[in-house]
Amino acid sequence: MMVKRKNFLRSIGIWVSFIFLFCSSSAVAVDVSSDQDTLLSIIEISASVDKSETPLNEKLTYTVELSWEGEQERYKVEMAKALPLENLELTGSVSINQKKLIERKVKSFKTYKFFLKPLHKGEGKIDEVEFKYVDTQTNDTLSLFTQPVTVKIAPPVLKEEKNPLPYLIIILVLFFLIITFFVLRRREKEENKEGEDKKEKSLEEKAKSDLSSLRDFLDKKEIDAFFQNLHLILTNYIEHKYRIYVKGKSSNNIFNSLLNLDLDKTKLALFKEILTKCDLYKYADFKFTKKDFEELLKLFEKILEQK
Repeated sequence: MMVKRKNFLRSIGIWVSFIFLFCSSSAVAVDVSSDQDTLLSIIEISASVDKSETPLNEKLTYTVELSWEGEQERYKVEMAKALPLENLELTGSVSINQKKLIERKVKSFKTYKFFLKPLHKGEGKIDEVEFKYVDTQTNDTLSLFTQPVTVKIAPPVLKEEKNPLPYLIIILVLFFLIITFFVLRRREKEENKEGEDKKEKSLEEKAKSDLSSLRDFLDKKEIDAFFQNLHLILTNYIEHKYRIYVKGKSSNNIFNSLLNLDLDKTKLALFKEILTKCDLYKYADFKFTKKDFEELLKLFEKILEQK
């Protein structure tokens, strides 16, 4: 009877020990799982490609973004190994660190961009990528993994070559219009110059014609009419030739206006001499001989002959 009781107590002890060990191990497992879940919830990771299907002759971008609350310096992150690629080739990469204020909380972002080139038609795959974090405050290390991503690789898209003919035609038309514009401008200037030359020529011819009529006054000994018409022909010529308003102006004022122009000194001297002799007759009643009259006409003709 005593033996049975001892065996019974021993069995109970064994069962109690077993239950105690089981509970202890479960508690430890719960604690570890709880700590890991806390770390996982602190750091978020996402991965994506810019297009799920791409032609063989175009590149695609694979983006991995990691984020957490707090400053960038809290965690040090790096890829555990090279990017695991199938039927894709890495042509370049870049990483970007950012910090944003979201709902009055600082949130840090680390973004990786990988530029990939398809190798063959079919399917390309980016296997799970491992990233390792080190908590700078606790020195704890954490590994995070992205989900695998597949991309359909289609046949290459032939880019349509642009026909240069329309552009060439437009350039030629513009060139023709520019040349035409300059030719017409030049022709217009030449025509204007010819018109001015003809106008100037007509002024000279008219003045010469008027001068020849003055001899009639000399033949009739109409000296007053001679000087009045000589002065009128001279001042009209000056007004139209040099755009000088002469009406009501004295001979001295007219000559001063001529001095402001870029005229030859010889021509200025001729103008002054004729104007002075007209004033001498008009205001001083100066007596002129027939030779003086002829000399006045020759002086005027010299003016008209000069360019």
